[in-house]
Amino acid sequence: MFSNILFFFPLILHFVCLLCYCQLMQGNIWLVPNAQGFPQVMALFLRFQLWRSIAVSNSEPGENSETSNSNSFFRGLQVLLADNDDVNRAVTQKLLQKLGCVVTSVSSGFECLNVIGPAGSSFQVILLDLHMPELDGFEVATRIPKFRSRNWPVIVALTASTDDLWERCMQIGMNGVIRKPVLLHGIASELRRIILQGNSVM
Repeated sequence: MFSNILFFFPLILHFVCLLCYCQLMQGNIWLVPNAQGFPQVMALFLRFQLWRSIAVSNSEPGENSETSNSNSFFRGLQVLLADNDDVNRAVTQKLLQKLGCVVTSVSSGFECLNVIGPAGSSFQVILLDLHMPELDGFEVATRIPKFRSRNWPVIVALTASTDDLWERCMQIGMNGVIRKPVLLHGIASELRRIILQGNSVM
């Protein structure tokens, strides 16, 4: 039994990594079972854009005008990303960079607070995974207000939990929640909403 687990673990890990990269490319991957219900075929779906000229917009098929204009809206936005999961952190960082954000990523709550201190109020957005070990996103969020300048930075929770955490996040000063797995349209829409709301009250 243990030897079987050791045999299949690298395959499962590779599949998870491949799935994350597929989602990063706005695609998907799934297993197609045979008549006995066992995985037999792996199906892969990726989106590719045909560029007609250099000046063509970089929007992807199926994106609305709001998402296609995200690069200009988020360009230069200073974002601090804290997530202890290497794969999730890498995927989220790539999506943010695709939107035009300047991203600093860390792997723990302690690193997050250390980076915020010297940088002062240079970060405009802080993305916190709620379930980091030792110092989770909730605890980090409660310690951030002393670094804030007026309404910045805004604090956004990252979570794969299906529980309704909105009220708890709002109570400790967070501005929004983004569900995992993080997708380009989802992260762009939530960040746009939060930033516009922050600007309206400044």
